[in-house]
Amino acid sequence: TEIGKLAVAALGRTEAGRAELAARLARGELAAEIDRRTRIEAGIVLASALRGPLRRTAAELLLAEREHAAWDLRERVLAALASGGEEELLGPLGELLLAPATDSVERAALATLLPEHYGERAAPLLLALLATSHELEARRSALPAFAGWPGSVAALASWLETLVHGDEVEAEERALLAGEARVVLASVAPTHPLFLTTWLDGPRARAA
Repeated sequence: TEIGKLAVAALGRTEAGRAELAARLARGELAAEIDRRTRIEAGIVLASALRGPLRRTAAELLLAEREHAAWDLRERVLAALASGGEEELLGPLGELLLAPATDSVERAALATLLPEHYGERAAPLLLALLATSHELEARRSALPAFAGWPGSVAALASWLETLVHGDEVEAEERALLAGEARVVLASVAPTHPLFLTTWLDGPRARAA
């Protein structure tokens, strides 16, 4: 395994080496008889470096192997899968983001990777995460992206209103999420009615 990892890393550092790995992938030589760690490392190199049909083949390899990958590899697998920003991978990555069985560390990583590589196309998935997940770090990881997406302000404000009026999380976590969401709203839509109501009018009405 260690020799295979070193060999793939060395090949991945040069154009000729990546071409050799790509040729082996195209011929089906990165198959089950190759050590799994070596196969995954090769998939990461190729998915990160290639574009087009061979990248999709490398991505399919990684999607099939992710569940069996060691923990130290999984975030690298997700980063390689997201790196190309292809539309056909947004669906599988979104399913991973929202699946209850996905590890919380991987979910938080995806909440950062998807907006980084897919931009506002990832907004519906992040909104679904905010609405359905009760994992604090994943939700916190999703919020900053909305600061760059004016088109998603209304949906984020609607989620914030739901959160403020009784999300199924601890009060401390709810307050933290609401505060961070308000900061996002303040940066992108400071005159949004909900922002004014929840952050300015409420405290002002309660003031002595």
